[in-house]
Amino acid sequence: MRKNNSSRTVATRRTPGGGPRKKRGRVVAVDGYLSRTKQRKLVDDSRLLYMSLWPHQEPTGACVFHAVALQLLGAKRHDLNLMLQAGSAWWPRLDKWTLSPDAGGALFGYEFAPGKTAHGLKDGELVEVLPEIHAWLGIRHEDRSGTIVDPTTGTWPAASMERHGVDWPGRKPPPFLWEHTSRLDEKWPPPFAPSYHPSAEAADVVTSFAIREIYPRVGEAVGVDWKLVAFA
Repeated sequence: MRKNNSSRTVATRRTPGGGPRKKRGRVVAVDGYLSRTKQRKLVDDSRLLYMSLWPHQEPTGACVFHAVALQLLGAKRHDLNLMLQAGSAWWPRLDKWTLSPDAGGALFGYEFAPGKTAHGLKDGELVEVLPEIHAWLGIRHEDRSGTIVDPTTGTWPAASMERHGVDWPGRKPPPFLWEHTSRLDEKWPPPFAPSYHPSAEAADVVTSFAIREIYPRVGEAVGVDWKLVAFA
């Protein structure tokens, strides 16, 4: 996405061990670290924020809206450097206890097809809209490892039913994902593990859409210069 393509994420300051840095008796965000309580608060408040601005936007199709709201709110409250990323992503809807020939596909997700465009009607006119794609946020650490921040994972079982009419009999995704990439396989052992595949082209598509439709409104509501955050 411009200079910020999805193959990298924003670097932040780091303390030995990667934990929180204390400043004048309080814990502040370092390297994307926030307590679980603060993560949950930020995810919940960013959801309320985008829903207040786009009340008719279905949560199962709001990954870009939620990601941008979380990105700007995180910068405002905690000085977080979160990069908008996009591409394909998959979560296992089955596990070893529910895997069977008649259970349907083991994975549910969104697959970005490079070079493919989509169109829809807006105010009676045919306009370009987002193709099948998923958006999330990323943090790049100084050791070149990364953290995935996806505020929408809790909506995936409902999206599976909505899009394909199939339930989610296996282990449900968490309400949101805020996890270092090295720990994904620990928490969700393969082959039943989530996977995220960022794409520079997908990031360009999502960023262009967000600049046109989302960033200005969210930036005004949060009270931040969205360009300084989006192009950090």
